[in-house]
Amino acid sequence: MNWVGCDRPGADLREEDLEQSILAQMVLAGADFSGASLRRADLGNSDLTGTRFVGATLTGARLVSARLAGADFTGADLRGARMDRAEADGGIFLDADATDLSGRSALFNDADFSGARLNNALLRRAELRRMDATGAVFQGADLQGAQLDGANLTGADLSRTDLRDTSLIGAILRDADLQRADLRGADLTGVDLEGARLGNAIWIDRRRCRPGSIGRCQ
Repeated sequence: MNWVGCDRPGADLREEDLEQSILAQMVLAGADFSGASLRRADLGNSDLTGTRFVGATLTGARLVSARLAGADFTGADLRGARMDRAEADGGIFLDADATDLSGRSALFNDADFSGARLNNALLRRAELRRMDATGAVFQGADLQGAQLDGANLTGADLSRTDLRDTSLIGAILRDADLQRADLRGADLTGVDLEGARLGNAIWIDRRRCRPGSIGRCQ
């Protein structure tokens, strides 16, 4: 299916099979793709503001430079999806599977990633200010140069993540797992690390934290 350049704001596309469809450069604001199959679909540069993707399958989908403010991806399958330079401020990714997601330089400010899986996600230079990622899994993710000021990462798994030069000013990392994470050059001003596991992490001053370090690099 090729709908390039067409406009279908508010379209009801629930449970539709749109695998490999080309939906690029469209106005689909407020549309409902809940439960739809969008495997390897191309939605690049489309206006998807406030669109619902609840429970949708978007494995390998292309959402590069899409406008996704307030979009709802609750429970969606975003494995291997490309969201580089997308604008998804205020988006809802509750319990979504975003393993291997690429979101370089994307905007996710005020987004909800609670319980989401972002294993090995590529989020270099992404903006994730004030996001709620309580209990989320970022194991092995690349967050180099990302902005996470004021983010809530309580209980999140950030083990083996690349956090070099990341800004975490005022972030909450209580009970988070930062074992083997690389924090060289990160800004941890005002960060809450109570109960955070830091064993074998590389600290901001390039020291390696001792195994068993809790709350501070020992």
